[in-house]
Amino acid sequence: MQNNGVLAQAMFPAVHTFRTGLLFDESNPLHQNILKSPLVDLKIASAGCTQAVFRSIRTSDFVSGLTKLDFADTSQNLVSSSYNELKELVPKLTSLRDLTIPSAWLPPAIFRRLSEIPALEILEINTSNQGTHLSDFGYQFYFPVNGFLTLKSLAMPPYSPDARSLLSPRSKNQCLEDLTLDFKYVAFADAPDCLRQISNSFINLTTLYIRAWMRLANDTLWGSPTAFSILEPLLSLTKISGFTFVNEWPLPLSDSEIGQIAQAWPELEDFDFCPHIMYSKKQTIATSTCLGSFARYCPRLRTLSLAINVQPLSDKSECSIKNIAFSDRFSRLDVAGSVFPSSDLTNSSSLTPLAVSIANLLPNGASFQFLPDEDDDTRRSLNWKKLADLVNGILQERLKGIRDPQEGVANVVAKQVDELEQLLSQLEIHRPSHNSTMESVLCELGASDVDVDMTVADSAA
Repeated sequence: MQNNGVLAQAMFPAVHTFRTGLLFDESNPLHQNILKSPLVDLKIASAGCTQAVFRSIRTSDFVSGLTKLDFADTSQNLVSSSYNELKELVPKLTSLRDLTIPSAWLPPAIFRRLSEIPALEILEINTSNQGTHLSDFGYQFYFPVNGFLTLKSLAMPPYSPDARSLLSPRSKNQCLEDLTLDFKYVAFADAPDCLRQISNSFINLTTLYIRAWMRLANDTLWGSPTAFSILEPLLSLTKISGFTFVNEWPLPLSDSEIGQIAQAWPELEDFDFCPHIMYSKKQTIATSTCLGSFARYCPRLRTLSLAINVQPLSDKSECSIKNIAFSDRFSRLDVAGSVFPSSDLTNSSSLTPLAVSIANLLPNGASFQFLPDEDDDTRRSLNWKKLADLVNGILQERLKGIRDPQEGVANVVAKQVDELEQLLSQLEIHRPSHNSTMESVLCELGASDVDVDMTVADSAA
């Protein structure tokens, strides 16, 4: 909205949304007129005198009809005079459904009054720049019995070091579905208890997002069972459909542990675990076998982001994912950060069975991605790109009606050969015959075990 007085006054009778980055001032003619309009959506980026802002909203014509309120100002703590005004304002927000508010403005008495708002569905508590614990009131986010009866989505600020006492439901909450947690100050040893409390209290969660900064002393690599102990308390949440766990350091899981997660969450639709972290060989033991667990136990799965350790498929591993595929709902498999063996797997015959196995897991229209850091030009990234190109090439061939994956591999290789020859032609470089080029590329791509009819390939070219 333009800050033009004439234009604003003409429009105010129909204004329902007002968002301002200016300092909110009740003496400002623009703001005075806004307070008389039928607002349902109000965002204030800079509150100035919080006492005056709370009083202005409380006495406005729209207070009982306001459905969305966003206090984006995180620069101030709550002084006593502002506290009293806010305490009087909250009960008047009878239609409020969506509230964003700084953590420093939520001492226990205010939080308790928020729990009594009859229509509140979304509560986002932002981190206060002044520090959550600098207020004189103290903080304890109690979920009272019969409180927050309509709340469906909650985003919490960074937990205190004593996280178990910060968020304290007094009874099981049946309504909350979407929870975002910031574990910035949670120690590794405390995480299982914190998450056990969450799973015991919010029993109907469907979406859980956790951001953590967990690391053992002296950069010790975590053992897989230790890492799984963090997530194991969450397995009782059988309605989980979306799960994201973001950490600053790698967190390993084994195939069997991932299998337990997949079995516990049959409604899973999106799984994103430790994205954008480059794992080393010793930091993950999960292999492509774990993909079969998701395909087998999570029929609603759409996207999967997970680091795995690529290894030549053993007979047991190949058997475990044979004749298993993701449902037609599945759209994206992202293995960014995954480990590729130090030996160049693309020079062995192991790459083609692996590519075929992954392609067989994916439905038509799905994609296989490896999106490394933009500055990462290591051999790992190059090898993953080769594998991703081969997998996606097989999928494209399948869309053309070619169901035999081996034939699909041959067609992909033939296409790559043709592209290589065009490049060589442009550079005017003398090159060997088409057949010898095909054989060398097959070897390079690990497809030497594919039976390719060179005569057909030549004629197709």
